[in-house]
Amino acid sequence: MDITVGFIGCGSAVQTAYAPACAVHSCTPAAWYDPVEERAEKLARTYGGQVFQSMDALLAARVRAVMIDLPIALRAPAICAALKAGCYVLCELPLTMDFDGVWALIVATLDAPGRLMAAGAPRFSVLKNSPGGVGGPQPSDCNLNPATCAGGSEALRSKVSLQDSPAAPQAQVNPVSAEKIAQRAFSTVWAADTPRLSPAPEALCAIGAVQSFEASYSCPRPVHAASAMESLAAAAIGALHTLLGVPFTDVCAMESPNQTDAHLLLCTDSRITGQLHVGWHGREGGHIRVYGGEGTADFSLEAVSLREHADAFLHALQTGASLPENVQTLLAAHQVALLARRSATEGKRLYVRLD
Repeated sequence: MDITVGFIGCGSAVQTAYAPACAVHSCTPAAWYDPVEERAEKLARTYGGQVFQSMDALLAARVRAVMIDLPIALRAPAICAALKAGCYVLCELPLTMDFDGVWALIVATLDAPGRLMAAGAPRFSVLKNSPGGVGGPQPSDCNLNPATCAGGSEALRSKVSLQDSPAAPQAQVNPVSAEKIAQRAFSTVWAADTPRLSPAPEALCAIGAVQSFEASYSCPRPVHAASAMESLAAAAIGALHTLLGVPFTDVCAMESPNQTDAHLLLCTDSRITGQLHVGWHGREGGHIRVYGGEGTADFSLEAVSLREHADAFLHALQTGASLPENVQTLLAAHQVALLARRSATEGKRLYVRLD
């Protein structure tokens, strides 16, 4: 099947990953647009296709798929426009860095005819199961109160002032999208037909009911650390969403000097609670340990290259398979990451709402 692909933005992701992937998968790079026209023209000379003067003109050409590589502030409007045009869309994380952008994308992915996949989320794989002898926090200890939450850092306990933990709030959902949100349930990221990108949640069956977790995820310090911290946290939170099968409903976080680390306490509506540490520590990757009533399960978190995501995206289009990711999970994770920044700034616990 011949897949026509358009490129909105022609930065490094397109140059090093997206465009080369099209050549390997025998897709047709048909359309190029970049605010700096010379970059689009250079790639068109290499791969073929037409250069357009605007994003709207490119989308009017009715390409089947769009790969977006724009500055972060421009990504959400471009994604929404491409989805409305009925395109399959691939865009690198972070998709947006503000709440308005998150909700615009949630509405677009639920209601528009196109489909979206985000590049940059980590995959995870099982390391081991350890039945019995659970030494981790128990449910009664895990109420997001830093004074009692097992394993909570002293710095977090001293810097974040919280109220007593009330019952989890009822989600207030936009009536137009309530049914679709309920159907998706934020429970799956990777599809079964892409085994290299699939997790192994069946490993949790051996440990009984999940009670709590502890997780860490890091990568080399990026050039733009200020905008990347939420993306790094959202990627790890998205993996946890998938692994546990439930979204997080509230969050508290410690403010970090120089934006080098983030320490988060997270809670689900089923009262699964745990801590997450993200930061810049050299090699990219991480670890999740999940505690259950009968044992523990350890998972590794590893980075997935943009090229690997592009390959999975184009393979799904060629075979007619579902895109190998539920982007709703990642959008929910972005909301949690943005709230974590507010929690650190305001020094209080915040709730995730779906309205």
